[in-house]
This record gives sequence, structure tokens and C-alpha cells, in this order.
Amino acid sequence: MEHAKQSSSIASPTEPLLAIKLIPSVVIILLSIIAWQFTPPLGLSLPAYHTAIIFIATIAAIVANVLPTGAVAIISVSVYAVLHAGGETSAKAAIMAATSNFNNVLIWLIVIAFMIARAFAKTGLGRRIALVLLRYFGQSSLRIAYCLGVADFLIAPATPSNTARSAIVSPIADSLAKTINKDDSKLGKYLISSVSAMNDASAVGFQTGFAGNLALVGIAASVANINMTFTHWAMYLLIPALALLITIPFILYKFINPETKQTPEAPEFARAELK
Repeated sequence: MEHAKQSSSIASPTEPLLAIKLIPSVVIILLSIIAWQFTPPLGLSLPAYHTAIIFIATIAAIVANVLPTGAVAIISVSVYAVLHAGGETSAKAAIMAATSNFNNVLIWLIVIAFMIARAFAKTGLGRRIALVLLRYFGQSSLRIAYCLGVADFLIAPATPSNTARSAIVSPIADSLAKTINKDDSKLGKYLISSVSAMNDASAVGFQTGFAGNLALVGIAASVANINMTFTHWAMYLLIPALALLITIPFILYKFINPETKQTPEAPEFARAELK
């Protein structure tokens, strides 16, 4: 009896969490069903209208985090096929239409790039790159910012996710700020601000630095018949991105003006972490 009471008390906190997950799901499904009953807006075909409903519902479910992104994607593809949303007349045609883009080279490039990004995080390679730079060049707060920025740029070509790179570099900046001088709030503000800016700059500089870049390449190829390679992208956007890498940490350094200038603790921190 006592064990049962303990079990119920442990399980009860999860009920609000389930409700939080369930409510967005129900709302998205109900709104989609209601929208499905309406006639398409003027100039929009019925298949296009139904496809748009599924697409918007998918994005809403991902944003609401009702399930992992992969699960939402599989469910959406299945719904598209089952409902013949594209106007297909047979089950085979519906399935073929739903899965047609899975043979797209660009889609698999994104998948592979995200796998590599996951490998950077799981193996600690991205973190090791940043620590090695800090070990040799991190003797001042300005140098630390440049080391972390360069590390971000080095892993960006194989990491099409700002979030993944931020998860690698930002904790190092935060730990350094606390280790060097936790009383200097400006130091933490400077390092995090610089890391954040470099995270966006590296995303601009490489075609594979951000998943949205790859989507734009696909749109350019299909809509405007413009085929842009990794080299083409770098030729036009890597130089401006490198200009940001050179200037932004220095500008932020002058603007925020952290009290801690010299950081002999940083190389020691890096050595200890590398061990």
C-alpha cells in the first residue's frame, strides 16, 4: 500500500507535462481538420491547398515540440500519402509522391551533414579544437574571443546547425568567464556576445554552415535553374564572413570593455580540460 502511494506520488508530476504536450497536438489536428473542409482560396488548386495544410501543421508541430522532429516528419509523410493530399488517384501514386524527394541529393547532403555535426558533439572533436587554440593563443580576453571564433569557423563547414556549434563553443566561453574572474560580469558578457556573433558569421560563410543555406541552394536550382556549388558560395560569402571574424570581436571588446584583459588562466584551463 505504501509502495503504491509512493508510485502514484512519483507519477503525478508527469501528468501536467503530458497535458502540455497533448493540448498543442489536439489544437493542431482540430484546426487542420477544420481547414481541410473549406474550399481553396482563389487561384489555389485543391491538391496545393491540402498540401499547404499538412505542411503548416507539420511546422506547427515541430515548433510546439509535440514529438521529436523525425517522428513528426514520418507522421506527416504518412498522412500526406494516406489522404492523397497531392491529388493522386491510386495508393501507389500517393506513396511515390510522398517519398519522391527522398532521392534528392540535397536532402541527403543535409542528413549527412547533421550526422557529422552530431559526431562533432558526441566525440568532443569540436570542443578539442577550441581548447587546443586556447591552450596556445588564449593569453588575453581578446585572444580568447578570436580563438573561439576561429574554432566555430573551423567546424562550421561540417556543422549545418547554429545550435550544434553553439552547444560546443558557448559552454567553453561560459566556463572560462567563471574560471578567470567570476566577479567580472563584463567578461562573460563579452565572450558570450562574441561567440554568438561568430556563430552567425560562420553560418553565412559556408554553404553547409546552416541548413537554411542548403534549402536556399535547392530553391535556386529548382526555381531559377541556378546551380551553386560549395566553392561558388564561399567565393561570394566567405570573405564578408571572415571580415566579420576579424572585426566583430575587436569592436565588442572596445564596446563592452571587460575589466579582465590578461587571462593566463585560459591556457591552464585548456590544458586541464584536454587531459
